[in-house]
Amino acid sequence: MFFLSDEKSASNIDKKPKPLVSCKLNKNTQEVFNFMTNNAMTLYKLMILYMLNLTKYPLTNARISEFMLQKGYTTYFNLQTVLSELMETGLIKSENTMNSSFFKSTDEGRHTLDLLSNDINQSIKNEIKSLLK
Repeated sequence: MFFLSDEKSASNIDKKPKPLVSCKLNKNTQEVFNFMTNNAMTLYKLMILYMLNLTKYPLTNARISEFMLQKGYTTYFNLQTVLSELMETGLIKSENTMNSSFFKSTDEGRHTLDLLSNDINQSIKNEIKSLLK
């Protein structure tokens, strides 16, 4: 069950929030929600691989975050999850230098992007290209 509430006062901390919207997701709706969430995370991964593929040098976490967050594609926490998953699966590597994380694509990451780059909308590709000029 999901609750959205506008209760913000300190006196209501121990009270259960009054729901503005309350809905219990049925199994099919939950599957659609999970599919959409997974699809979005996959798109974020492809976008990062695309960014890394366009540059001849590693990109910092801050540079990747700046683009993804300023354009409103995802949240900071989703982005960090995506970066971790890309590293865990060997699609990108991280190098730490002077308190900054630098990311670069691996051969496997480039191969994955070759197979799936058509899943990235052309307007998103254009935004990424203009960022990296």
